[in-house]
Amino acid sequence: MLLLSGFLLVCLVSCAVNEEDLEKWKSLREGEARLAGYLASPERPVELRAQAARHLFDMGKAGHIAATLAPLDEVDRRTVLGPILVGLASRFTASQPNEATQAKDLLYALLPHTKKVDGVVLDAVLGKFMAWAQPFVGAPAAPPGRSVGLVITAAGLLHPGRIAMPIKTELRFLEDPKRILALVALTSAFGTPKVKVEVADVLLYRTRQIYPKLTEEHVLAMKSNGNPTLMRFVLDAARDPEIPVPLRTLSIEAAVEVLGKEAVPGLEAALLAEDPTKGNSLRFVVLDALFKLNKTRGLVETLEALPIGSGWPDEGTAFKDEIERFCDTNIASRSKKAKAPLVAALSSRNSVARLFAATCIRRLYRSEARALLAPLSEDQTLIRGYSAKGEIRLSALARELN
Repeated sequence: MLLLSGFLLVCLVSCAVNEEDLEKWKSLREGEARLAGYLASPERPVELRAQAARHLFDMGKAGHIAATLAPLDEVDRRTVLGPILVGLASRFTASQPNEATQAKDLLYALLPHTKKVDGVVLDAVLGKFMAWAQPFVGAPAAPPGRSVGLVITAAGLLHPGRIAMPIKTELRFLEDPKRILALVALTSAFGTPKVKVEVADVLLYRTRQIYPKLTEEHVLAMKSNGNPTLMRFVLDAARDPEIPVPLRTLSIEAAVEVLGKEAVPGLEAALLAEDPTKGNSLRFVVLDALFKLNKTRGLVETLEALPIGSGWPDEGTAFKDEIERFCDTNIASRSKKAKAPLVAALSSRNSVARLFAATCIRRLYRSEARALLAPLSEDQTLIRGYSAKGEIRLSALARELN
């Protein structure tokens, strides 16, 4: 028995093997081991090794294939890999779900070796893979094995144009916001600058079609893409009273995170927006965002961007409460650096800027407040929403220090 086993092993390495032998091995109990050994043998003709690989694939034993590809030169690798990829393409349209799942996992293992594969073969396998895989992206149900999103991302990093094309096509008509977000997030993970611009164009087209029926997922998808034009559109939406306030708040936060200082003009425009039905509480969100960008160095400019006149809270002490929150949240921790800009703002021609500055000075520099507020001692500007007693004049803030 030992002699027979030894003979088989020696024969596997040295005896002449043809296509018929490889075909017969498929039905043998030890067929997997024989085919895997033949595939791994660099002395064997590459055409026959490719056939051995195809037989292993047909047997559902494709795990041996990926490990043998790395040592091959480019030409031999294409010879072995091409027929396997053709076979994979057919598995994604098979009637048995487990066949597509297995093909997905094998495709993931083979992807690192596909850079130089024939374009027609790549189009076939990646096209059918994406047609099968895309409905799972952002959907509650997912096939077992490797994450579909992971395989799409890996394929996209190697072949961004081929993977982005079907995604862009679906985004143009897709209505499910959760799936939109999931698909855009994938393109953000693998996309080249060109791909991201193309996806941004599709997103903008689609968003304009459904506007103002935006969702949180739409805003997050545009943030994920990060295109400046998209984010300016998002920031413009923050001024629209038809958009729910929480979504407008999210839009402001997203635009600030992506655009940085480039968001300042849009934020200053958003400060002027009037929303008589829902109130103008969003102004304070915008103000916080402006301060985050301008910091204490630009505090005077931030306060002077505040609109004068109507639109501020005028019931009880609501306005005062919001200003004090702004001072406590944004300026208290930077009180040393903020002192000079606040004093400078007391001389602003913008009465709301003077009010904000005076309130912060009263709150943060109590021992010095009377002297610092001296420039306001004759200021007759009327203020509502600051005292439970009703209207007061700005000059009262300099006098009534308790």
